[in-house]
Amino acid sequence: MAGCRITGDKISPCKTRPIGNFWTAPDKRGPAGLSVLTASLLLIAANVFMTFAWYAHLRNMPGKHGFLAAMVSRGIALFEYLLQVPANRIGCTQMNLAQLKILQEVITLSVFVPFVIFLCRNRCAGIACGWGGV
Repeated sequence: MAGCRITGDKISPCKTRPIGNFWTAPDKRGPAGLSVLTASLLLIAANVFMTFAWYAHLRNMPGKHGFLAAMVSRGIALFEYLLQVPANRIGCTQMNLAQLKILQEVITLSVFVPFVIFLCRNRCAGIACGWGGV
């Protein structure tokens, strides 16, 4: 990764060119709260797509061929990646990699548990997943 340095047990943040559009992380650090909020909102949206891509076919396409379900899931996952990549690049401007990953996992559980409870109608599994995350 260009611009990243590893010294001892620390990794410096990656530097990107300031192109200034949505798909790249800005080189100059803006307001920390706004960058973290933007990254969080993008991660939430990406996780909604991810959860549907991975699990919605189990409820919505049970009788369909597995290949068709895989292609539909990949099509949905494309939108996840279009949100996930800029979220990680924006988040990297204010958080280190470990903090970004922890935020991602908290958001993943926060999206997955309601999905299991309300869309899959499996209250016990949702509660178990929630407690598993604690």
